[in-house]
Parts: sequence; structure tokens; C-alpha cells
Amino acid sequence: MPPFFGDDEFSFLDTYRERSNDEDESDNESSQTSSSSSVSENNDEQEFVYTSCATSFDLPQTPVAHGTPVGGQEDSDDDSKDDEPSPWRGSKAKKRQEDSSEDDEDEDKEGEWDELIASFFGELGECDDERTSGEGGCDVDFGVDFDFFFGESTSAEENGDEKEISSDDKASPHTNTTDPPGETNSTPKMLFSVDKVLRDGLFFAGFTDERIAKCGEKRCTDRFKAHYGVGPKTVVSFLEDLFNKHPSLKYKDVFMTLNWLKTYSVSHVMAAIWGPCEEYINPVLEDYIAKFASLKEGKIRLDRFNDETIIVFSIDACHFMTDEMALDPSTRWYDFKKGGAGVKYEVALSIHTNEIMWIRGPLEASIHDISMFRGYTTKDKKKNKVDKNAFIFCIPAGKKGVGDSGYSGEPSKIITTRKGQSKDMKRWLGRVKSRQETFFSRVKSFNIMKNRFRHGKRGTADKLLRHKHCFESVVVLLAYDIEHNPLFEV
Repeated sequence: MPPFFGDDEFSFLDTYRERSNDEDESDNESSQTSSSSSVSENNDEQEFVYTSCATSFDLPQTPVAHGTPVGGQEDSDDDSKDDEPSPWRGSKAKKRQEDSSEDDEDEDKEGEWDELIASFFGELGECDDERTSGEGGCDVDFGVDFDFFFGESTSAEENGDEKEISSDDKASPHTNTTDPPGETNSTPKMLFSVDKVLRDGLFFAGFTDERIAKCGEKRCTDRFKAHYGVGPKTVVSFLEDLFNKHPSLKYKDVFMTLNWLKTYSVSHVMAAIWGPCEEYINPVLEDYIAKFASLKEGKIRLDRFNDETIIVFSIDACHFMTDEMALDPSTRWYDFKKGGAGVKYEVALSIHTNEIMWIRGPLEASIHDISMFRGYTTKDKKKNKVDKNAFIFCIPAGKKGVGDSGYSGEPSKIITTRKGQSKDMKRWLGRVKSRQETFFSRVKSFNIMKNRFRHGKRGTADKLLRHKHCFESVVVLLAYDIEHNPLFEV
């Protein structure tokens, strides 16, 4: 086979030198009228071209025809040829060599990525420290998982700490599958503070740190109440007792449950705001509501009867709408106030302190207030049984309460407005009853108590149980709330 570059493989170098010398001589003759500086520049340029060519040029190899074996290491991919099989093709040694070369390339790429990312994010740690210390600085937490770039990232459920960053490098509040920057979706490891709870609650609701900082304390508090029903001071006291009793609860899910009690949104809307899917939200709400209600044992007590005061409490019943009891249709559930199916609860408040003394229910909406007070469980006389744990059996001798005209049948226990009473007495009784209605208005400020209750599809018992948990959860929240925002004095 003839050489690629002629008789002599390196004859092109001699040709290149002769041509370069001829060009230099012609250039010197034509540039006699030029300045000395231009001559020197041409010489430098020629030297540069020759040097670069000599130093960077690789000696050419004699071309090899396609399919010609080289050094016993044939590796043709054309399986259709009838050549003799090579011992190198398909051998274990060849496979080990290829695997080793691929690993080396991956390590080199990973090292380059580490250096590039480290140089880019080098100062973000200091920025984050300044933000968390409250002294300004960056208000975005770059939760970057560098393993993601090399195919080693884990799912959000495995990490338990997923953070979303929008395209403009701002935390996206309405994709809140995460906690606020610096927090994990688990039991908080620090003491609760009003500022922290206020900020976290607004962040979960969709407000960015920038918007929170621009607003005053009153505006932020009003927004917090609009999403969770009570103020941040109340939530701080509530969270402390809740996590002491149920430390396994998740911080963000507690706020999600409070928001559900206040707004009573459907699960599809909750999924858009809070991040998790409907299959996660529904069982979490049912479980957390029951745990909220379990705090009633420490907040609803009858120890006010230990005081020397004779008139101790006020009492009344409150009605709530529900869906029809499809598996137990009856006129017993008819609520004459609402014009549909419903249930009712009995609530007693301490007159001289901001405490809730008693709650009972749910019972059928048609049952009379005084019948409920006496311990009857239904208006059906054939099925009526007296509950010995009713409130009338818990009132010590000599103690009384205040009620409306519906309780006039028990004058030994309940004082009602009657003829012959002084104006001051009637005015005082009116204020006590108005205070009771004020508490009910706070209960119905939560949409889950104001609107028709739609949950409990597994039967009447399930509907009543779930409504009871929701009512008790709201009452427990208000028991904490009236400690910080008391009802008016009488």
C-alpha cells in the first residue's frame, strides 16, 4: 500500500520549511518600504505559526484499512462477517478494562461538578446563618441535594425534608410540601414562640417572608386568625400541651388541621395549598382531630364548684347542621332552627372565670334543652333513658346557674328571668346569657361548625363521632383562646 504522504512520510515537513523560507524572502523584499515595527511583527507571527505547528502536531499514523486486525485486539461490531473470532472480543479482560475506564470518567465528572457547585454556592452558608439569626441577609433556603446531579437522590418521603425553589429563586409558598426554611416536618426541637408561630403559620398559608416583613403586627395577626381561627399566642399554648401529650405529631400537619377546622375546605383545595395528595390529607385530618379533642380533659373541668359563690355557671344548648342521616332517617334529627338535619350540644361556662366547665353531645336536634339537662338521650319516650352522668347530677347542693326560659322547669338548679325581679337583676342575667351567646358565636366562627357537616359516610355512628371530635377540638382551642382573649365580665 503506498504511503499516505508519498515516498517519504515526513517529506511534507521539508516542503513546508522550503515554502516558509521562500515566503520570508519575498516578504522581506516587498516590505523594504515598511516600518521596522511591521517587519518585526511579521517575523514574530511566522515564528509563532511554525512553533505552534511543531509543538502541537502529532505524527500521523499510516492509515489502516477497515476491518484489519491490530495487535491482536480486534473488536469489530459487525457480527455479519465470517472472520475468525478474536480471543480479545468478549473476553473478561476487555470487559474489566471497559468498566474501569467508565468508572474513571464518572469520577472525573463528579469531581468537576463538586468543584463547580462548591465555587458557586460557597457563600450561601453564611447567607443562611444571617437569615436565621434575624439580622437580615438571604431569605431563601437553598435546600440543594447535590447527590441529585449524580443519580443518588432519594424521594421526598425518604428524606422527610423536601424544599421547592421557584424559577426566580424565591420560596414558592403555595407548593408547601415543606416546612419553613430551617424546619423539618417533625416534632419541633425548640421552644415555641409567638413570633415563630406567627411567621410559620403565615408561611404555610402562602405568604412569603418579604410580605410578612412588610406588614405590621396587627395585619399579620389578623391574617393568622383568618386562616387558623385563633391568634398566635393561643396556638403557642395549644402546641406546647399538644406536643407534650402527642410528641409524634408533625408540626406542619398540625397547622394544616387547624386551617381545615377554620376554613372547612374540601380535600382537593387542601391538596393545592398544603402539597400532599388527598389520600394523605384525609386520614391525617381524622387522626389529628381526635388528638386535638383529647386535650379536653385538662381544659374542661368542674372544679369551679369549689368556690364559695352560689351562682357559678351559665348554660345553654347550641344547634349545628349536618347532612341527612341516610342510614337512620327520622324526624328526631330535624332542627327547627335550621330547617334540616342537625345535632345539638350542651355547654356550661364559668361566670366568674374564663373557663369552660361542661360540654355534652351530640344529641338529636329535636330534643328539648331541659330534657338534655336532665339526662335524657332522646325525645322518643319508648327509647328514652336517663344518663346519670348528665350535668344536673354533677351540680353540688346549693349551687346554681343561669339559663334562658327553656330551663324554667328546674328552678332549684337554674335561675331564669322572671317577673318580679329587679331591673339590676334582669340586666345582670341578660349579660350572663349574652356572654354565653358570645362564646357560641366564637364556636361558629369556625366554618366546620357554621356550615353543614358533610363527613361521616360510614354510617350515623361514624358521623356523630367525627362531628363530636370536631366540636371538642374547636372548644379546646377556644378554651385556650379565652385565656388570652377573655370574654367580657358580667
